Formats: sequence, C-alpha cells, structure tokens
Amino acid sequence: MDAIEMQRQIGVLTLYGSQKALQFAGDYFGTFAEAQEELVGVDQAGHPEFLKVMTSYNRMVWEMRNDAMTWSVFAPPKASREYKPSFSQE
Repeated sequence: MDAIEMQRQIGVLTLYGSQKALQFAGDYFGTFAEAQEELVGVDQAGHPEFLKVMTSYNRMVWEMRNDAMTWSVFAPPKASREYKPSFSQE
C-alpha cells in the first residue's frame, strides 16, 4: 500500500487522546461545520455562532491540555482542571 492509499484508509485526521478530549474534539468539529454556513460573510464581532464555535474550541483545547498534563509533575491541582468559561453566552 502506498502512502496516499494508506492515508485514504486511515482518514484525513487521526487523533489520540483521552475519551473526553476526543469527545470535545468531535463536538468542536461538528460545531465548526454547522456554523460555517451561517458565518460566511459575517464580520460582526461577537456573533452568537462564532461564540459557540470559540467556546467549543476552548473546551477541546482545555481538555487536551488536561490530558497531556495528567502524568506531568507540572500538572495543576485537580481543582484547577475544571473548565470555567471566562464569559457568559447569555
């Protein structure tokens, strides 16, 4: 099997991580895909769909960070590992 055929078999993107990190990655990619149609041509700062995508992205990155830091001596205490948005979407 050549490299191109192998890539077709395994897919465009392969992720390795904890179950929660992969769940939030899937949520982000889904949210991003859904928002694209509505955000085409939008230049309004703080558009609700953009905020949903941004929050979903931040949640994914936060969980990936927790996943990567799980076995590190530099890992934050458990109380600091909970995701807390910096703003309300309401």
